[in-house]
Amino acid sequence: WIEKELLVHDIEVVSLAEAFNGKDPMTTAMRQIVGVFAQLEKGRITERLLSGRMKKVSLGGYAGGRLPRGYATDDGKLRQNKEAVTVRAIHKLYRQGWAFRKIARHMNTQRIPNSKGSQWYAATVRYIVLNTVYGGQIHYAGQVARGVHRPMGQAPHP
Repeated sequence: WIEKELLVHDIEVVSLAEAFNGKDPMTTAMRQIVGVFAQLEKGRITERLLSGRMKKVSLGGYAGGRLPRGYATDDGKLRQNKEAVTVRAIHKLYRQGWAFRKIARHMNTQRIPNSKGSQWYAATVRYIVLNTVYGGQIHYAGQVARGVHRPMGQAPHP
């Protein structure tokens, strides 16, 4: 597709690795065949990576993605870092009956920065309270398993 778009603008693709330079029908066919096999290999690599990540999740390990606040990775496993104190405090206040907005105001009043160094919002607190990773689960691509990491709080049922 990209090559076709370039040809519309009269830009020719020249390969140093393959001797498929030119515009004759045989060269075009060979480029397309090479492209099909490149696409196939890309798909196979993607499949193997996903399979490996799914296996890691099934064993309770961290498979990638955005790290939850309060966790870092260590050899493919989540481990608590210094921000875990903040996450545990949020869970404690929530268990004491505090509303998301009240917790956010408290965090801002105490000048405890959020992960981006700015103020807290009720939605951010809600995300932390409801995130089941903090209750000991691990997620990836729709798969959920019991994590091998140490939980920080118990996520309630929404």
